Amino acid sequence: QSDGSFSTPDGRRVRFVRGASDRAIRLSLGDSALERRQVGPESGNQLVITPVRPIAELRREALAARPPAERGPFLPSDLVELTTLDPTIKLEIRYATSNNLFGTPFYSQARAFLQRPAAEALVRVNAALRPRGYGLLVHDGYRPWSVTKMFWDASPEDKHIFVANPAEGSKHNRGAAVDLTLYDLATGAPVEMVSTYDETSPRAYPDYPGGTSRQRWHRALLRRAMEAERFKVYEAEWWHFDYADWQKYPIGNVEFEQIGSPRSSAVDERIVDSIAAAAMTQQRLVGLSLAIVRNGRIELAKGYGLASLQPRVPVDTGTRFSIGSVTKEFVAALALLLQEDGKLSVHDTLSKWYPKLTRSREITLLDLINHVSGYRDYYPLDYVDREMAKPTTAEHIMQEYATMPLDFDPGTRWSYSNTGYTILGRVLERVGGKPLGTLLEERIFQPLGMRQTLYEPTQTERRASGYVSWALGEMEPALLEGSGWIGAPGGIWSTANDIARWDLALMRPGFLTPASRAVLFGERVLRDGTPTGYAGGLGVGDSFGRHVFQHGGATSGFSATNVFVPADSAAVVILSNTDQNLGAAPLVALVAPPRTAAATPSRRTQTPMTPPTPRGAGAVAAAVSFFNDLQHGQVNRRMLSADYTAFLTPARVRQAAATLAPLGEVSGAQLLGVSERGGMQVARVRLTVGSRTVNTLMYRRPDGVLEQYLLW
Repeated sequence: QSDGSFSTPDGRRVRFVRGASDRAIRLSLGDSALERRQVGPESGNQLVITPVRPIAELRREALAARPPAERGPFLPSDLVELTTLDPTIKLEIRYATSNNLFGTPFYSQARAFLQRPAAEALVRVNAALRPRGYGLLVHDGYRPWSVTKMFWDASPEDKHIFVANPAEGSKHNRGAAVDLTLYDLATGAPVEMVSTYDETSPRAYPDYPGGTSRQRWHRALLRRAMEAERFKVYEAEWWHFDYADWQKYPIGNVEFEQIGSPRSSAVDERIVDSIAAAAMTQQRLVGLSLAIVRNGRIELAKGYGLASLQPRVPVDTGTRFSIGSVTKEFVAALALLLQEDGKLSVHDTLSKWYPKLTRSREITLLDLINHVSGYRDYYPLDYVDREMAKPTTAEHIMQEYATMPLDFDPGTRWSYSNTGYTILGRVLERVGGKPLGTLLEERIFQPLGMRQTLYEPTQTERRASGYVSWALGEMEPALLEGSGWIGAPGGIWSTANDIARWDLALMRPGFLTPASRAVLFGERVLRDGTPTGYAGGLGVGDSFGRHVFQHGGATSGFSATNVFVPADSAAVVILSNTDQNLGAAPLVALVAPPRTAAATPSRRTQTPMTPPTPRGAGAVAAAVSFFNDLQHGQVNRRMLSADYTAFLTPARVRQAAATLAPLGEVSGAQLLGVSERGGMQVARVRLTVGSRTVNTLMYRRPDGVLEQYLLW
């Protein structure tokens, strides 16, 4: 209820009373009241040690000293940098900063190493956590013995219980201990744990019973994943884990600078293979094609999995995939090439060609390119509805979607619109005097050597088949969109290699004039001065720790990602014939190392329309409720749109129940984001169901009717 009360199944009233900080301070149940009480000490009791002597003096002494003599035999040390094995392992190396118990840096570089078996085990831990929506955030790994000696000598005697004795060495010195926590893949932020790092209260114990249930769940998730790979948690610190074979390695004292440069000069194909293999398994991809550009050249192009399940045809570098909305980059560039020819101006209004479209005298071609026209998107959903299964024409789409009232005044909001690119494609055909595919072939594909790239191909030779999965079920052939629906917004089929050639052309001068490049790469700003995060068919902003240009694409059964970083002459292309795809972050990290926060100031990204608030339950409650309905094989069709009702056949409902019911009950739900598309609220909600994580994508109209609910 609005007053914070709830009704129990037996009719009793439960009410939470909140304090000034909006935190519940009292629970009332009938005539009884329970006050909030703290279980154990509050979090935040970090250890703080004031060095007893100057750090510079201690450093000189430690570097001159020698570790204690040991008797073997020991295995030879084989320290491996964690991020070279898995770039998605994040680092927050406290001893390379002042944010540590001594308040001063000890490491000259923010790097993390472990002995190879331990490092490879940690990579497996990170891979196991990824489907649950989490990754590893490392605070410390191998620690030179000289640093351990500095810790000891800097500490007063009563604090020696908190630091390792250099006379014995530590497991960190042997490269077999790691301090770490979890981060949320969706937000990149560290998760909440029962205590903070380097806390000395009982809350730091791995079995401490206090804290919130979510904090304890995070702690247990980390511990289970680590123990599965032969790491053992330290009895007083939930974040500290020792590898099982630590005693087989000698005390080490090599400095970080002596282990090797932070990054190799070439892309390691084994790392790429491991990233691709993990994605193929975890996201159940059928086929995958990658191309990686580094230092201005294509360093790697490779295929994985199958282009077709029946017959079984492997993916190779010549396999064509639908690239979906990555097509928009090409259409925007073609408009600029025709502008260079003097045949149009991107500032021309639509009334010049289509005066009967809504407010055509106010909307320019550039408005269409930048998604600020106000025309409602005709293809917001992620499945082929009944109308889209039938053939159509661009003129029919324009008549249906570009003659209705606008969703907003032109230039005042950003809202993704395939309708806008359909109109743009028809304008380019009229101006160029040829079909759009011919113009793209003559002006872009042929000049750039993109020999495997086709627009709306009719032949199926070397084309991958698309696949989809419903409710975590088996992969099945995708129902493709009817002819005429994809067109200018997403009609190109290509290879990863060819898209990499396109990226190289965009990053080098010569293909477009400086004026055209300024438009293609220039971020659109709304009338009120708000940046949109979108340029000429390209998303623009800070991602992956770098300033990048990127675009994704999705058609039925296919997914594509194109990312390029001009400052590094680097690019990553990922094509899949499944409705999911490999995330680009680990591959981008291989070719474009993230810069520091100071070097890359944060910027706002796309400023979309304000998402509507659907009638009825909130996004999280609605997502959980419909998931429960699917588990039980019963859905309220009165709350489904006509198209989603047709999609959600009785057979699909039975299939969902058979797949989802065995997973168990929903024990947690997290709202990952809310946006707008086609006038609907788009909500991404992550569910914890039994022992696994399930992601949901839900589209609802303002009247509360459900238009789409997908799971992966």
